[in-house]
Amino acid sequence: MKDRTGTMILLAHTSGSKKIAKKIRKNRIKNWLFLCRDYRQLMLFEEAIGDTASRIFTGSRLDTKAHQLRGPVKKIFKELAEQYHSVEWWATKLSEKNTLVNNLFLHICYLSIANDVIMKHKDICIISDSRALLKSVRDMYPAALFAGSFPLLADYVKKVIRPLAYFTYFVFKSILKGLLAKMYSRKLDGNDLDKTKKSILLFTWVDEKYFGNGEKNNDRYFTILPDWLKRKGYEVIIFPKLYNIERTYKEASRWFKLNGGKFLLEHNYYRLSDYLYPVKVYLRRRKLKIKFKNLYLAGLKVDRLFYEHNQTGYSYDSVLHYRLVKRMAENGIVPDIYVDFYENMLPEKLFRLGMRKYCPHSRIITYQHAPFFPNLLCMYMTGRELECAPDKLVCSGRAMMDIIKNEGFPPERVVLGPALRYGFLHAVKPWKTNARDRDCRKVVLVIFPLERKLAEELMTKVFSVLRELEDIKVILKIHPMMHSRIIIDFCRTNKWKLPAHFQFCNDELYSLIEQVDCALIMATTSILEFCVLEIPYINVGSEIALNHDPTEWFAQCRHPLYTDNEIKTELIKILKGEAQSYDGLIKEDVFEPVNEHSLQAFITD
Repeated sequence: MKDRTGTMILLAHTSGSKKIAKKIRKNRIKNWLFLCRDYRQLMLFEEAIGDTASRIFTGSRLDTKAHQLRGPVKKIFKELAEQYHSVEWWATKLSEKNTLVNNLFLHICYLSIANDVIMKHKDICIISDSRALLKSVRDMYPAALFAGSFPLLADYVKKVIRPLAYFTYFVFKSILKGLLAKMYSRKLDGNDLDKTKKSILLFTWVDEKYFGNGEKNNDRYFTILPDWLKRKGYEVIIFPKLYNIERTYKEASRWFKLNGGKFLLEHNYYRLSDYLYPVKVYLRRRKLKIKFKNLYLAGLKVDRLFYEHNQTGYSYDSVLHYRLVKRMAENGIVPDIYVDFYENMLPEKLFRLGMRKYCPHSRIITYQHAPFFPNLLCMYMTGRELECAPDKLVCSGRAMMDIIKNEGFPPERVVLGPALRYGFLHAVKPWKTNARDRDCRKVVLVIFPLERKLAEELMTKVFSVLRELEDIKVILKIHPMMHSRIIIDFCRTNKWKLPAHFQFCNDELYSLIEQVDCALIMATTSILEFCVLEIPYINVGSEIALNHDPTEWFAQCRHPLYTDNEIKTELIKILKGEAQSYDGLIKEDVFEPVNEHSLQAFITD
């Protein structure tokens, strides 16, 4: 408990922007702190509060706190894994540490920011979407007035109705997919495999472009690897995970059957009891009785935050992945090598645990297809979590190898491999020497992140900065795992009409690079591509969320800009050729060339 003078009000964001603005005026509050991840809500509050009080900026503060606290947070998760290591623990979204979907780390940073600013401002209002966060602040400052409440009905819906509805939907959808898979695709078993060859099971994400022209599949992530493995004499089995496809599951199942390759469609293998298995694991998880009482981190009492986020998520689909390995083995599919992507999220982690149990002699290899983001904590494994780790981690560049080793991954398991998705970078001419006329109409490329809230924040800033600059062509490049309708719907919600000089584009990035004068980039791998090619870009940072910026590892890269004014000022400087120049990254350090030697990393011991 801490003593302070002045008035402090704690408000739930559900109180509404107009009511909160009224309370701020009534209590003569001079400063307010917004601790929510919703940028649209922030805009509504700013409009309602106006000049009545000053908003305390959190953008750069949040980056500093994340840098300071990521180590202590990782340590706590290491200790929790030591205590609760089990399938039931690893099936929780809390254990995943995926900061794209779980706000625990963000809320810990929020709490630390609140603790810093409260003593500096006599009268302050704190607005948050987390009851645990506001109560944690009141634990430190008991004199604070909790003036806004969270609706009990909303709590009941969130904790009871929504999980029950989701599970019902999950079972129904899964059974339907199982029926469609059995009707329109072919179930692969051990008799379909050539026993004279070593077999490789390749997990990959499949979007609409994968289906190509109906004759040849286009793997966005593994690119040439499947065909190269076949030429090397391996039996290649593809485990496709569908996302952002335009065709129905029935049409996709039929395509896999007619394509002629060997595809493992998971719903061909599940039994009815498997769809109920996640409930069994969920109930066993309840018996773990995970406790966080009197949990402190960097001097902050954070047990309320851990309890709140331990109730927010459970992955039924990922538990099915664990069960799938058992069904595969029963059908004679026991690959010599299993290859997936290294992000260490729930689906891959539980599948690997299943491989350890039901296919103990299979070799597990993961591929680092995306860079390591400092704040994406799921990427960093320590302690007993390493029991879920692969036998080999193939990194796509030497810089990435150094990062993951320094973060505690066993160095003997890390090897250098090809940057499969980025082979084009080694053929692209330096941006400064390409043939484009720099005096023609300027082109600004906006590259959106995958996370929806971040994408909405970026669109808000882009609309504010670029809507009146009609002499600039603005290309909106949506993340390949996102549909453009998400941004279109967001604009409609805000009653924005996209200007004529804005246009959406689904082309691959390599086809756009030579057209661009500058790029606005937030939380994507693409920022590294612009760094190595030394193309002008602006690193757009979030004002209210954790930044997922892979360039944070490299001191020579551009630091984030947060506000509309900062972004607009820097953009104009870049387009006039007046901006400060930055040293680029060494291309080969970040993106290893794709060649015969680097591809060997997938098949050598």
